[in-house]
Amino acid sequence: MGNNNESLNLAQQPPAVILMAGLQGAGKTTSAAKLSRYLSDREKKKVMVVSADVYRPAAIEQLKTLAGEVGAEFFPSSVNEKPVAIVKAAIAAAKTQFIDVLIIDTAGRLAIDDDMMAEIKEIHAGGQPS
Repeated sequence: MGNNNESLNLAQQPPAVILMAGLQGAGKTTSAAKLSRYLSDREKKKVMVVSADVYRPAAIEQLKTLAGEVGAEFFPSSVNEKPVAIVKAAIAAAKTQFIDVLIIDTAGRLAIDDDMMAEIKEIHAGGQPS
């Protein structure tokens, strides 16, 4: 956005964590895949994606399919897990697999949904995104 392009600051101890958060239906899952491809192709980064959307099982499968299409590593998750636990496990796996960037796809939310807003704060604290 704006007149100048700014690159992502990924200069940190790997994995750099990117948290995808936004409104329901805004395209977070698709954007996570597109960003994965960009980082892999143009920045030569090893990328892993994980879905912390436990409310929409199709989101996990969608991200898995998209990860395969763009050549990103996929960290499996299930609707039976807590989002913060998924994120912490994905970060641990990313470290052991020498992943440069971990992209976390979260559930869509509305500002008026207090429970969902509390959850994203918890995920942010647990994942400590770049």
